[in-house]
Amino acid sequence: MIEQLWPGHPALQNFGVEYKMKINSISLENSVSIKCDGYLPVIITFGGNDGPTTWVPEYWRIGDFKRSIVEISICPTTGTICKIVVTLLNKMLTVLPAYECLPAGKGIPNASLSIWQEDKGRIDVNQEVYGCLIDNEFSVLFSNADELRLQKSSCGRVAFLIDDSGILKGFEVGNLSQQDIENIKYATKQPMYPRN
Repeated sequence: MIEQLWPGHPALQNFGVEYKMKINSISLENSVSIKCDGYLPVIITFGGNDGPTTWVPEYWRIGDFKRSIVEISICPTTGTICKIVVTLLNKMLTVLPAYECLPAGKGIPNASLSIWQEDKGRIDVNQEVYGCLIDNEFSVLFSNADELRLQKSSCGRVAFLIDDSGILKGFEVGNLSQQDIENIKYATKQPMYPRN
């Protein structure tokens, strides 16, 4: 489904403060693996953390859990984002909201661990998630980025979008191959629109 954001759109509403992913710091840039297999839109792994063997990650999931789910795995001791899996995403925008991006540096964000309570392990945020595939860049927005100043922290071909208060607002994956683009289109069941 192709959808535009407008003032008052549900995606523009903020979700509960206690469940926002607050970024405390940025770790040094590390290796990044990006997989677009046509089944899941995208799987991004940082620092070779394909699967923890000595620790179980904390999970922060966002989406409406019917048409959209994005799962972010967090190291339980450092808060470092170790994996992002876009499991389901079928609300695609034709254009990105207008936001100003300021470079924040290079590296992987470290999330505040305060939202995970003892033995919880997973936070689910029920909010619409939107994607946008333009040219060779795939963007995923967790909430309204319109008219915001966002800092962009880059790690390889992945850029994290963080607002002035340190809240993670989404991410972008750039320099996609033609095969990756076709796989994302297939996984989201969407056409691709050229940049104007």
